[in-house]
Formats: sequence, C-alpha cells, structure tokens
Amino acid sequence: MTDSIVWDHNLIDSDVEFNYSFKYHLIKYNSQIISVKTSYTGTDILEPNIITIKNEDTNEIIYQFPLDSDCVRTLSGHLKVFMYSDTILWVGVDGNKYHNVWLVDLVNLTWERKLSKFPIKAIRLVGQKCFYTHPEINLPDLCKVFPWTDLFQLDNPSEQIYEFPQGSDLVHMDWSSSSIGYLENCVYSHIYYNSTNMDLLDENFFKIINLSIQDLFPNYQPIQTNPPDKLETIIRVNNNILLYYEYIKPVYRYPEKTLLKPGQTNIYCWDFTYNTQVKFPNYETELFTCVIKPYRTLTNKAIYVAIEYFEFNTRRKKYESN
Repeated sequence: MTDSIVWDHNLIDSDVEFNYSFKYHLIKYNSQIISVKTSYTGTDILEPNIITIKNEDTNEIIYQFPLDSDCVRTLSGHLKVFMYSDTILWVGVDGNKYHNVWLVDLVNLTWERKLSKFPIKAIRLVGQKCFYTHPEINLPDLCKVFPWTDLFQLDNPSEQIYEFPQGSDLVHMDWSSSSIGYLENCVYSHIYYNSTNMDLLDENFFKIINLSIQDLFPNYQPIQTNPPDKLETIIRVNNNILLYYEYIKPVYRYPEKTLLKPGQTNIYCWDFTYNTQVKFPNYETELFTCVIKPYRTLTNKAIYVAIEYFEFNTRRKKYESN
C-alpha cells in the first residue's frame, strides 16, 4: 500500500542524502514505524546479506532473514519496500540474475520468496488497487497496468487491465470529498510531463474530464518575467495531495559560476482528502531542482520536499505550508 510508506520521521530529518527515503525504508505497520535494511554496506561480501526489520519506535529488531546469494551485493537503497496488506511486507530486489520478491508475514514471522517476470525497479504503485510497469528507457513499449493482487504472483501475472504511453504517469486520486457529483467518481489521474493538464479517470480508467491547473486553482497567476523565461512545470501527486510546481531555473555565467539571475518558483497545492487548497510560499533560488515530492506527515499536515543542487552539491529541503 502506497500510504504505508513514511516520508516524515526524525531519522529522515537528520539525513540530507539524495536517497533519503530509500535509505531507511520507513513503513507504517500496526500503528508503529518500522525500517527495512540490508547488512551489506558496499565492502564486505564474505558474510550473507541479512534483511533486518526493526521497530524504530522501540528500537527493537522484529525479524531478520538472509537474502538469496543472488542478492549478496544488494544495498538498502536498492530495495523496494511497502505493505502489501495489513500484515504482509513486500520486499523487492533486482539481483544479479533474478528479479526477487520476499513476502514477509509480520505476524507469524515467516517469509516466502518468489521470482518476478518484471524488473523490480520498473514497478510503480498506484494507490492500493493496482500497479504499472515502466519500460526500459528508449524502448517504445507502453506502460502496462496490473491488478494489485498480481504483486503476490509476479511469476505468473494476469493480463494487463490498462495501458498508457510513456511520457506520463498514472496516480491514485480519491476526490470523494468533492461536492461535484462526477468528481466524486475520480479514482485515478493521468498526468502528463511538463504539462498543465491532467485527465481524471474512474475506477475502470474511463476519462471523466480533462482538468487544467487553471480549473483547479481559480487564483492561479503565472510567473511574470520580461522577457519571458523558459518555464518548467511539474505535477506530482502523493498521499492524495497534488503539488503543481512552476519553476524558472537560475542563470549562471560559466566558467566563473557567477549568478546572473536567480530562479523562481510558483507553487500551488490541493489536498483532495479535505477538498481544499494548501498554500506554500514562492521563493527565489540559486539552486536547481530535480525532484519534488508532496506528502502527508504523521500529524496529517501537507508538506513537500525538494531535492536541490548546484554542481556536485545536493541537499534535501522540506517546505511547509503557510
């Protein structure tokens, strides 16, 4: 379940590495926060690679088990981890030869290993109802959507239930809080990269409406520059929160690395759970942005994080609403 992934925790707050969320794999389970890590650190491969599942609230180890020899060099950052159900932890690993899945029963403390026909890194979760596989870069294949239950049998998946072209994303979006009848039926959204539009879909992937940012945010005002600068747009949805991020990159003169013009942001956010706009401050920046992620904190507050960089220096910064 995508809502089992924890994006806000004191462990994460103290970490400024690029792969901050993937390093710890923090998961909500039974009203507690657990972490999933491998013992391999990138140097010693003489010992077996051990998965450790730890309760971060009590600092107690819940369970440990060895990975197959195919995964002896797997770092924690190479895992894909989430709760498949209320009691089953799903751990995926792309090994040297095989695509592996461990299904861990956290109640009985047992595990079952299965192989996957899909690369683990190609699997993208869509809420709690389905997932899709993203083709290898430079391949013309479509993204294919499969039912959630196939995550339990990736060695023998069923036929895809939907497909869509690359250059876009499929996300879960629950707008049952809307007072507009047809929007209550929205279950998914088809988002297009570097676009201001998205398609709202029902549970059968039929399009309900094409919605623009101007439709969603009546108070929308574009960035005004003279002369007009190249504008990049990013739409991200996570935890039923949509973040629209307009961004003009800073301008530098090289090789001196002299800042000629700071970058600028224009941010709009909508919380579909509460059917309300969340306001974030806009700001000028000397850094470039490569990743943004909205999320809901453990106290149910809408926040987003950005991965920002200049040259080889990278930082993770959390932004809170007004």
